[in-house]
Amino acid sequence: YADTAQIYYEKRRKNCYQRNPLKHYAVFLRMLSRRFKAKFDATSIDEFVGEFKRTMPGYPCPSTPTVYRYIDQGLLDISNIDLPMKLKRRRNKRHHSHGGHALHKKHLGNSIE
Repeated sequence: YADTAQIYYEKRRKNCYQRNPLKHYAVFLRMLSRRFKAKFDATSIDEFVGEFKRTMPGYPCPSTPTVYRYIDQGLLDISNIDLPMKLKRRRNKRHHSHGGHALHKKHLGNSIE
């Protein structure tokens, strides 16, 4: 029974993740790269995602953070230099993701217990 269960597990495990997410969003990514490579445009990724969802509701569209993640990982032919709004944003170097507000929590001393 253990061998059969292991075979079934491995067979199901092969199908439980998306192999190539870029194929799923092929139409969106093709239009995105054309838009940002063709001419200098001051639109942001967020504006393009909203416009794509409005004009082409039948096609799958990733979320804005997903598109930025793909760009940062180098999966798309768009780089950060092609995005004027991303370069304008100044990232605060003090704030890192350490669990949200725990970084600014006020320490009042030891407990009385």
